[in-house]
Amino acid sequence: MKRLLVIAALFSFSFAPFSDSALAQDNVQERTLSISASLTEEFAPDFAMISIAVETNAKTAFEASRENNSKSEKVIDGIKRLIGKEDSIKTTAYNVQPVYEYDKLKGEVLKGYKATNQVVVKTKLLKSLGEMIDKSIGEGANRINELRFDIEDDTKYCESVISKAAVKARSQADSAAKALGVRITGVRHIAPSCGEQGIPVYQPRLAAMKEGVRAPIEAGTLALTGSVEAVFDIAD
Repeated sequence: MKRLLVIAALFSFSFAPFSDSALAQDNVQERTLSISASLTEEFAPDFAMISIAVETNAKTAFEASRENNSKSEKVIDGIKRLIGKEDSIKTTAYNVQPVYEYDKLKGEVLKGYKATNQVVVKTKLLKSLGEMIDKSIGEGANRINELRFDIEDDTKYCESVISKAAVKARSQADSAAKALGVRITGVRHIAPSCGEQGIPVYQPRLAAMKEGVRAPIEAGTLALTGSVEAVFDIAD
């Protein structure tokens, strides 16, 4: 998803040879009215990202890695049977590292090794998220890092909120100009933008899932804010 959509307004200017009248106009102070307006609307997300990890501990690096590989394969195979054709699962991190404990007499003492395999599932089957998480836990996953919702393509939504923000900016400009006894003669500059107001993030409780209690997962909504900064030319 595009985190920030900025539409630039392009302007062309024409210049005429200098004359006495042109020089006189240059001496006249330009008069403008600046307005900033924004508008926020909520939209339903259409996909989710789940970060799932398998952690294993053993006396040797080989044993930790072997056990991790076995569990990770089961987790990945189990999820693949649940996701759709447009969904995906990929490994985003894998590492094997030593585990130390501090001993007052010996200092840092090697206690074994920890292997971690982290995968990220991207799915549009939002109603199946609870089942996917249950399946991954049942197959050996022991860490759900994050579950987040997003919009695949927010272009049309951003265009909508920007358009409404532009209408709001013009309405505010008209009201201000009327109150000041001037009139708007043109648009000098406009800078529209669109961005998210936070992404719904859900962090399931692993303890509850181990007990066989499926936590209810609701996608909620995403807030998109369209903003417009405009500068209008004014005259009496």
